[in-house]
Amino acid sequence: MSRKTAVTILLCFVCAAVIGVCAMAGVSKWNQHQAELERQQQLEAYSAQLTDSFDALYEMEAGLLDRMAKQQQAGSSDREVLIDAIEAIRSPMEALAAADAPEGLSEVQQHFSNAAESFGSMADTVTELLADKNQNSEALRSAAVGLLPDAVDAFDQLRYGVEALEESGAPVPDSAQKLTEELNALLDSGVSSMLTRQD
Repeated sequence: MSRKTAVTILLCFVCAAVIGVCAMAGVSKWNQHQAELERQQQLEAYSAQLTDSFDALYEMEAGLLDRMAKQQQAGSSDREVLIDAIEAIRSPMEALAAADAPEGLSEVQQHFSNAAESFGSMADTVTELLADKNQNSEALRSAAVGLLPDAVDAFDQLRYGVEALEESGAPVPDSAQKLTEELNALLDSGVSSMLTRQD
């Protein structure tokens, strides 16, 4: 084998090695890009699920008094109005708890699940009491006081979840921020201490 042929073969091997390294780097970069794209799609899908739930919760919270007034004017009893309000909130809370959180947002989702659990526990008991016509106003009021910690915990868990979502850098629904502001204002007004007082 001539020296020229040997050099040519060596150069071919070198070129092949360079091409191989470049190809591997390209594949690695492509895989990284695909992973980032998939992650972004998961975040957007999760945000969309949260948006639907928070939109419903904020709409319910913002129009609660008007909704109840209209139902009373239409002839619904106070018990029926309250049961309807509870059920209207229950649905988006359950949807919030069922959202499919991507990897890295399990803490966020846990807060939302805790909020739904606290609200669900309270809602079940309140609905049962309201449906019992033998319960008078005094008994209902006494029972409600005992359930207030669950209400406060549900509010707190919602706020914690939104705060954790913001810290994660994931998209935060506008309605979630608005609802959090409403809850903060409610608790800052002194309602929190009133609700948690058991005497």
